Amino acid sequence: MNLSLHFSYAEFVYSETAIRRSISNAPSAGEVMAMRELCKHIMEPLRVALDRPVYISSGYRSPELNALIGGSRTSQHMLGEAVDFHVEGFMPADVMHFAIYYMAPQLAYDQIILEFNRWIHISYGHRMRKEALVATKNHEGETVYHPFLG
Repeated sequence: MNLSLHFSYAEFVYSETAIRRSISNAPSAGEVMAMRELCKHIMEPLRVALDRPVYISSGYRSPELNALIGGSRTSQHMLGEAVDFHVEGFMPADVMHFAIYYMAPQLAYDQIILEFNRWIHISYGHRMRKEALVATKNHEGETVYHPFLG
């Protein structure tokens, strides 16, 4: 089943951790609808504009899977409203800059986060904060967030 032209249901729910631990990572109908909206409003426009493959590293996460991997207790991944990804041939910071500054009128995101300069987290859903952040680790190994300054 496809969620959109370039994104499949399978890639949004795939998790090696869930497979290894025999954890169900099956979303509800409402969560599938949220994933379709995320694809329609964020992922497809970005994929088309960049004209490059977009690789999803984490899409939907069941609450059990999210807890197991140490995700936030309020993670939008559990609602089907968030995805972590990278784009072939582009540095994550460049993709984020492009999304924020060149696609701003088109992309109505909730949060876009450059995570550890390795991937981008983006969400679309019931909140629309339009937050652009950078996630790094402090000296104690805790994740801290700073505004993305482009």
